Amino acid sequence: MLDALSELASQGQARQGQGKIEREQREQQACQEEERKSQEIQASIAKEKAIPNAVQKTSDDGRYRVLSSGIIQDTKTGLEWLVGPDKDTTWDEAKAWVESIPSSRYGSGWRMPTRNELPTIYEKGKGKYNIDRVFVSPRDYLWVWSGETEGSSSAWCFDFHDGVEGWGNRSYSRVTRVFAVRAGRE
Repeated sequence: MLDALSELASQGQARQGQGKIEREQREQQACQEEERKSQEIQASIAKEKAIPNAVQKTSDDGRYRVLSSGIIQDTKTGLEWLVGPDKDTTWDEAKAWVESIPSSRYGSGWRMPTRNELPTIYEKGKGKYNIDRVFVSPRDYLWVWSGETEGSSSAWCFDFHDGVEGWGNRSYSRVTRVFAVRAGRE
């Protein structure tokens, strides 16, 4: 009987030892998973910092620097701009384009400009459209959507040709374009 009790005690200790080993293995796996996540975050941060940032060209007056990635840095406001497709664009298409900007190429934080940000790049008498030519290709008019909406059918837009701004129908696309903007990066 003592042998049977001794064997049971031995098996209990073995189970306890096995349970301890399994707990240690789970803890080790959890630590490894945490380390893996930490490395992914660090790699993501490093990737964003490694976004191509060589200045490709500068505007004639030196205010804007165009990076090799296409990002336009405004040295006056500290904002960074990205010009959308050169095609007539509804507000919903503009919003979709901004939301689809690949962070792997351009970094994160992009959004549609506010109604107060668009006039900051308006420069009366500069070029054909009162905006530095780093932003535009030749066309007759240039309206740019803001991210501000009123109800489900109107959005704020800015006309660089005349410096006029106001609410426009979100389904309108003739001569309207999209720019994305974010706070500048160092």
